[in-house]
Amino acid sequence: MKKSDDWYLSPTRQSVFAILFIIFRVANGLIRGFWPLLVIFLFQSDRYEKSTIMLGAAAVGIIIVIFSILHYLRFFFYLDGNQLHVEKGVVRKTRLDIPMDRIQSIALEQPLLHRVFNVLKVKIDTAGSAGEEFSFSALSVERAEMLKHILQQKKASKTKNTASLQEAKTDKLVLQLSLRDLVKIGVSQNHIRTAGIMVFFVLGLGDHVQDFLTDQVSERLEFLNGIFLKNAILLGIAFGIALIAVAFIGTLIRTVTRYYDLKLWRRSDGYRVNSGLFNRHEQVVAQNKVQMLQWSSNPIKKVFGIVAFRFFQASSSVLTSAKAITIPGCDYQQLEQIQQQYLGSIPMEPTYNFTISRKLFVRRWFFLGWVPFVILLALFILSWQFIYFFVAVFWLIGSHWYQDRYHRTWHGWLNQRILQTSSGVVENTTRMLQHFKIQGLNIRQTPYQRRHDLATLHFYTASGPVEVPYVSLEQAIQAKNYFNYQVESSTRPWM
Repeated sequence: MKKSDDWYLSPTRQSVFAILFIIFRVANGLIRGFWPLLVIFLFQSDRYEKSTIMLGAAAVGIIIVIFSILHYLRFFFYLDGNQLHVEKGVVRKTRLDIPMDRIQSIALEQPLLHRVFNVLKVKIDTAGSAGEEFSFSALSVERAEMLKHILQQKKASKTKNTASLQEAKTDKLVLQLSLRDLVKIGVSQNHIRTAGIMVFFVLGLGDHVQDFLTDQVSERLEFLNGIFLKNAILLGIAFGIALIAVAFIGTLIRTVTRYYDLKLWRRSDGYRVNSGLFNRHEQVVAQNKVQMLQWSSNPIKKVFGIVAFRFFQASSSVLTSAKAITIPGCDYQQLEQIQQQYLGSIPMEPTYNFTISRKLFVRRWFFLGWVPFVILLALFILSWQFIYFFVAVFWLIGSHWYQDRYHRTWHGWLNQRILQTSSGVVENTTRMLQHFKIQGLNIRQTPYQRRHDLATLHFYTASGPVEVPYVSLEQAIQAKNYFNYQVESSTRPWM
């Protein structure tokens, strides 16, 4: 690589350590794509000779290494005028030409292995991309920081925005999460959902391997299954408690390691977040790319006085965590501060409230309450096993409470500049966006809604849709006419 200060003007490769990270990335992709086959192979490993296994593993490893070296050798980047050029490709060569004014953010990350080799991972996000446009696997710290500074400098001169040149000096710390804060956040997570994911993963794994188990393993599983059936209630309770405990510990560890020492900085043109214990990463969002604010709370979070918060950015895909800056916990004062920074002097008092019809409860309770109740009751009549009867009654009562709560927690309002919705039974989620961010509005009606003069409103933004269900048709038409006027008369760009 070039040693001069203007190395970026000529085609330049990444750090040689990038080969290692490319190898890890390719191997990780293969494992993620073919893990069911790997599990099956492990269960049947006794059918193959060790020499055959070692030879196959060595062959795959050599192919990965050769591919990674070729990828490294054929990857170049350089700056020319007001464009960043990237050339890459092992089999087919491709070239990216990125204008400086399209670059939205440059993020530097330093995971654990990158720290060992003293290199940085560079992610560059451009306008309209669903994920980062591309990334450099490894650059030296000096070159990564220089590249970021040069790109920001050229972008500022191109857009005549000198504020970004002073970015590092004007960054203001908005919030920082301590270890105590992270423990509170970890405790307040949805551990039942995590446990459910674990159960479905195990069940899915079982579907892949059950046809490939040896007779000896199958006999052992049948023996354990017989013991479980004899003590189903006690073992079921014990298993449920153990599962929740494992999910709790796992979620707590994940929260602490992922968001360790999280800092949210307010920049002149947006926000920046740094976090991570082993994988120290950075996320940047430009102010003009923020399409929507979202925050959520649950009973445990309310006890701790915190909410989870997200900035949603412009994206060609629907709402996705890949295009959101996530703050797992902040207090209400910090939330209000972020809202004021986003909205400026815009008032937050509602001038018009959407009325959600009670038909929403009736419809959902019929399909999600009464239909399962009838099925369970039929099973009880056919088998005369009272467990079906008790589950049917419990389900009907529980679904009534849940759907009634779902209807009562649905709220939506707007004023001259803001649209806000909130909903959720256990975890209540609120979304807020400014009118000029709305790109379109659609009125949808099911046959049931048409019979009752009801409709569902869908507001479309660059980061995904926002829905207001079961309002009167008259109210929906008024809202559509109002927002069509706002969109057509507004001169503010949505991004």
